[in-house]
Amino acid sequence: QQSAMLPIIAGNIQGSRVSIFNASDGLKHPMRGIELVNDTGLQLMPGPISVYDGKTYAGDAQIGHVARGDERLLAYAVDLDVDARVQQNSTSSIMTIRIVQGLVEQRYKDIRTDTYYFESHDQLRDRTLIIEQPKISQWLLVRSPKPKEISGNLYRFELPLDANGKSKLMITQEHTRSDRIGLMNYNLDTLMVYARTGKVSDDVVNAFKEAQRLKGFVNQANRTLSELENERNAITQDQMRIRSNMKSIDRQSKLYATYMQKLTTQ
Repeated sequence: QQSAMLPIIAGNIQGSRVSIFNASDGLKHPMRGIELVNDTGLQLMPGPISVYDGKTYAGDAQIGHVARGDERLLAYAVDLDVDARVQQNSTSSIMTIRIVQGLVEQRYKDIRTDTYYFESHDQLRDRTLIIEQPKISQWLLVRSPKPKEISGNLYRFELPLDANGKSKLMITQEHTRSDRIGLMNYNLDTLMVYARTGKVSDDVVNAFKEAQRLKGFVNQANRTLSELENERNAITQDQMRIRSNMKSIDRQSKLYATYMQKLTTQ
């Protein structure tokens, strides 16, 4: 006793065959996919999609709401004809060292390079690969091909792969950061190593040496103060012993006079 209305679109829709690879999926193969453009002039509703390659069933995909003119990337099956692997390399190096408000500030450059390798075992069909690379917050893309698009927290790169061929893609991101260390906690030998590579100016080295020289005066003063404190404590204890002894001897005695002389000297 109810009815429903179902939208039906009878016609062609623009799309292209791609293979999609995202290393976070944990697969050694890309996914077969479709790059879909909604050029129907209508909105596409969310739901499942059955994909046929010619007359052959190829797999299933899920689609969300697609507005007019929007593009979607759909993955529907594992592309077993293509092997994929990724090699990650990360480095960190000091760029500059300077003194800021009495602290040693070190600026670092962190570099991460992801190298993707693909090999096709399909002797008949070329492929267009879409590589999804995580976009790291506050990191910059450098020395890399221009991404086909940026979607949320992903870069998408396009890479051709010939039939029975191999392809390689290198993606590099870098980031600068800094930390601060107490001036007196820094090692002079380490500073001199960086100075020889031009990462530390002569002014910083001279300021560091002057701080070390002044620290030497402070250390010497502290040692002198410690020695005086020990000497004073020893004298105080000795005077307490002498006064205790003087209570039990004759004030006219030679020993009493000796104790008085020692108290006077102390």
